Amino acid sequence: PLRRFGAHTLLDAGSGPTLAFKDVGQQVVAQLLNLYLGRRGRRANIIVETSGDTGPAAIAAVRGCEHVRIFCLYPHKRVSDVQELQMITVDEPNVHVFRTEGNTDEQAEALKLLFNDERF
Repeated sequence: PLRRFGAHTLLDAGSGPTLAFKDVGQQVVAQLLNLYLGRRGRRANIIVETSGDTGPAAIAAVRGCEHVRIFCLYPHKRVSDVQELQMITVDEPNVHVFRTEGNTDEQAEALKLLFNDERF
Protein backbone atom coordinates (compact mmCIF):
# COMPACT_ATOMS: atom_id res chain seq x y z
CA PRO A 1 0.00 0.00 0.00
CA LEU A 2 1.79 3.06 -1.30
CA ARG A 3 0.55 6.61 -0.79
CA ARG A 4 1.60 9.69 -2.73
CA PHE A 5 2.32 12.91 -0.88
CA GLY A 6 3.33 15.48 -3.44
CA ALA A 7 6.59 14.32 -4.98
CA HIS A 8 7.03 11.58 -2.36
CA THR A 9 5.70 8.05 -2.27
CA LEU A 10 5.45 6.49 1.17
CA LEU A 11 4.63 3.02 2.39
CA ASP A 12 1.47 3.02 4.52
CA ALA A 13 2.38 0.23 6.93
CA GLY A 14 -1.07 0.36 8.55
CA SER A 15 -3.01 -0.62 5.43
CA GLY A 16 -2.12 -4.32 5.23
CA PRO A 17 -4.61 -7.18 5.50
CA THR A 18 -5.03 -6.88 9.29
CA LEU A 19 -4.47 -3.09 9.47
CA ALA A 20 -1.50 -3.62 11.81
CA PHE A 21 1.81 -1.90 11.19
CA LYS A 22 3.42 -5.36 11.38
CA ASP A 23 1.70 -6.63 8.23
CA VAL A 24 4.19 -5.45 5.64
CA GLY A 25 7.32 -6.64 7.42
CA GLN A 26 5.86 -9.99 8.38
CA GLN A 27 4.62 -10.63 4.83
CA VAL A 28 8.06 -9.98 3.37
CA VAL A 29 9.77 -12.25 5.91
CA ALA A 30 7.18 -15.02 5.48
CA GLN A 31 7.47 -15.05 1.70
CA LEU A 32 11.28 -15.05 1.83
CA LEU A 33 11.26 -17.84 4.41
CA ASN A 34 8.83 -19.89 2.30
CA LEU A 35 10.99 -19.39 -0.81
CA TYR A 36 14.21 -20.28 1.05
CA LEU A 37 12.70 -23.41 2.61
CA GLY A 38 11.13 -24.49 -0.67
CA ARG A 39 14.44 -24.27 -2.52
CA ARG A 40 16.02 -26.50 0.12
CA GLY A 41 13.12 -28.93 0.39
CA ARG A 42 12.57 -28.02 4.04
CA ARG A 43 9.68 -26.95 6.25
CA ALA A 44 9.40 -24.69 9.30
CA ASN A 45 6.95 -24.33 12.14
CA ILE A 46 6.26 -20.93 13.64
CA ILE A 47 4.83 -20.83 17.14
CA VAL A 48 3.47 -17.51 18.33
CA GLU A 49 1.42 -16.27 21.24
CA THR A 50 -0.46 -13.04 20.87
CA SER A 51 -2.38 -10.49 22.85
CA GLY A 52 -3.73 -8.76 19.78
CA ASP A 53 -2.23 -7.73 16.48
CA THR A 54 0.86 -9.97 16.19
CA GLY A 55 -1.14 -13.18 15.75
CA PRO A 56 -3.44 -11.98 12.99
CA ALA A 57 -0.55 -10.31 11.16
CA ALA A 58 1.63 -13.44 11.38
CA ILE A 59 -1.24 -15.65 10.24
CA ALA A 60 -2.04 -13.36 7.31
CA ALA A 61 1.64 -13.40 6.34
CA VAL A 62 2.05 -17.18 6.19
CA ARG A 63 -1.40 -18.27 5.11
CA GLY A 64 -1.05 -20.49 2.08
CA CYS A 65 2.74 -20.84 2.43
CA GLU A 66 3.55 -24.38 1.39
CA HIS A 67 6.69 -24.69 3.51
CA VAL A 68 5.64 -22.81 6.66
CA ARG A 69 3.10 -23.82 9.29
CA ILE A 70 1.97 -21.49 12.06
CA PHE A 71 0.61 -22.37 15.47
CA CYS A 72 -0.92 -19.36 17.20
CA LEU A 73 -2.11 -19.12 20.81
CA TYR A 74 -4.40 -16.34 21.95
CA PRO A 75 -6.04 -15.77 25.34
CA HIS A 76 -9.80 -16.18 25.59
CA LYS A 77 -11.62 -12.85 25.98
CA ARG A 78 -8.34 -10.88 25.91
CA VAL A 79 -8.21 -9.96 22.23
CA SER A 80 -10.74 -7.88 20.35
CA ASP A 81 -13.57 -9.54 18.45
CA VAL A 82 -12.02 -8.35 15.18
CA GLN A 83 -8.63 -9.81 16.07
CA GLU A 84 -10.18 -13.11 17.09
CA LEU A 85 -12.10 -13.30 13.82
CA GLN A 86 -8.94 -12.46 11.86
CA MET A 87 -7.36 -15.56 13.38
CA ILE A 88 -10.14 -18.16 13.64
CA THR A 89 -11.68 -17.63 10.21
CA VAL A 90 -8.53 -18.44 8.23
CA ASP A 91 -9.18 -21.76 6.49
CA GLU A 92 -5.72 -22.84 5.39
CA PRO A 93 -4.06 -26.20 6.07
CA ASN A 94 -0.88 -24.52 7.37
CA VAL A 95 -2.67 -22.32 9.95
CA HIS A 96 -3.49 -23.67 13.41
CA VAL A 97 -5.09 -21.37 16.00
CA PHE A 98 -5.69 -22.23 19.64
CA ARG A 99 -7.67 -20.23 22.18
CA THR A 100 -6.25 -20.56 25.68
CA GLU A 101 -7.45 -19.85 29.17
CA GLY A 102 -5.37 -17.40 31.17
CA ASN A 103 -3.31 -14.48 29.96
CA THR A 104 -0.37 -13.77 27.68
CA ASP A 105 2.15 -14.14 30.51
CA GLU A 106 0.95 -17.71 31.02
CA GLN A 107 1.11 -18.35 27.28
CA ALA A 108 4.66 -16.99 27.16
CA GLU A 109 5.64 -19.23 30.06
CA ALA A 110 4.25 -22.28 28.25
CA LEU A 111 6.28 -21.40 25.16
CA LYS A 112 9.43 -20.93 27.26
CA LEU A 113 8.96 -24.43 28.65
CA LEU A 114 8.44 -25.77 25.15
CA PHE A 115 11.55 -24.11 23.76
CA ASN A 116 13.63 -25.29 26.72
CA ASP A 117 12.63 -28.90 26.02
CA GLU A 118 15.62 -30.40 24.21
CA ARG A 119 13.45 -33.08 22.56
CA PHE A 120 11.34 -30.34 20.99
